[in-house]
Amino acid sequence: KTLTGVEGERQNIQINNSEKPKILFIQYPRRRIKGKDVFENLALSVFEFAKECGAEIIIKKHPRQDKNELTRLVEKDEGSMVRFADESVLSSASKSHVAISFPSSACMDAIVAGIPVIEYFDYELEEWSTFAQSGDRSTSIYRKMGLVLPANSIHELIGETNEILNNPEYRRLTIYKQRESLEKWFKINGHSLDTLVAALLAL
Repeated sequence: KTLTGVEGERQNIQINNSEKPKILFIQYPRRRIKGKDVFENLALSVFEFAKECGAEIIIKKHPRQDKNELTRLVEKDEGSMVRFADESVLSSASKSHVAISFPSSACMDAIVAGIPVIEYFDYELEEWSTFAQSGDRSTSIYRKMGLVLPANSIHELIGETNEILNNPEYRRLTIYKQRESLEKWFKINGHSLDTLVAALLAL
């Protein structure tokens, strides 16, 4: 299976068994992004590359996001296998292979569930009160804390997703590092975290 990125760039992306890749797509309110077209282009690029590799997209809507707006985007990209999550981020992540996230604290739920997280967002010219500064440009606190893999472009997103789905050692190391960062910053014991996750998933 092959992905086509921007300008026809082609890269292989597949999971190492016959199972269809499941991508959890964690959202962010469009109103916080300067240009409507910026949000739409980011979302549609995820739908497009997922469609080309036969992956299923599970959208986790932000609580303050217009679902109708998202639905219109999904309908615009015909042929994509996209559905909206009807359960928590934690439960949805536990059934997914990887999370692609806009800047969101929900990335931590995905880490707790044991899947790698890629933050897909270009901070060029973007400003918001919850963004952090890195030099002369904005970034996310989640990148600065080491909780997510950064992807500023579709090329970078395809590359990271490809590595996660095709390279078991890279996937394992990414999960380990992101969980380690979570435990470090929030001073959570790994065993306690596992116990909490098991309890929440059993609800």
